[in-house]
Amino acid sequence: PPGHHAEPQTAMGFCLFNNIAVGALHARKAHGCERVAVVDFDVHHGNGTQAAFECDPSLLYISTHQWPLYPGTGRASEHGLGNIYNRCLPPGAGSEEFRAAMSDAVIPAIEQFRPDFIFISAGFDAHMADPLANLRLTEADFGWATAELVKAADRLCRGRVVSALEGGYDLEALAASARSLGVSSLDMASGAGHDAAFLSRIAPAAMVFIPCREGRSHCPEEWTEPGQLAVGASVLLEAVRALDARLSRRDAPGGEEA
Repeated sequence: PPGHHAEPQTAMGFCLFNNIAVGALHARKAHGCERVAVVDFDVHHGNGTQAAFECDPSLLYISTHQWPLYPGTGRASEHGLGNIYNRCLPPGAGSEEFRAAMSDAVIPAIEQFRPDFIFISAGFDAHMADPLANLRLTEADFGWATAELVKAADRLCRGRVVSALEGGYDLEALAASARSLGVSSLDMASGAGHDAAFLSRIAPAAMVFIPCREGRSHCPEEWTEPGQLAVGASVLLEAVRALDARLSRRDAPGGEEA
């Protein structure tokens, strides 16, 4: 299941583990990424990711979401240590409002933060066909947003970007949105000289589950090391391992740039 509602000490909102937060910590620990950003365009606020990040200024969390809506967090006034940005969208908001939020708030915040890695919490329940909320986005909006984030990753962090599935409860809209996200990512990767054949193995989204120890504290540095990796299918595990190996080669002295 998706992960952004799972808090450091509890599961909630269909989420058992906060896959995107653990992935960000793994990037920092395993690949030396000192500054990691998460952009979340699920229709619901990612309270768990915010709770995990808000006490660590080297982690950035940016969310666009419908307000008011479950889980009741994500007010614009919630800033953490200056590393939390919540862009609230009213019920009925559509492409124009969403794209303005991305262009005017999300991308500038990423540019200012200058991350070493960008993670995307790709929730598709802001789609106009989704039954759980009231935004009016289409699959083209998700594809456009992903393309803009890939461009930012190319400018700021050598193309380091990972997208992980969050919510989406209309199956046809979910499938169309995921396809749009994957096509946009691969188009951008090809234009930047990346190995599209490799990226197609992991696009558009993978859900990664990493067990966390009992009794962890509010701050993410108390979470367990992501040493035991389990995923829903062997092909995803193979893709994650391949991505780790590729990043390690790129990080090595004289490593590849693609």
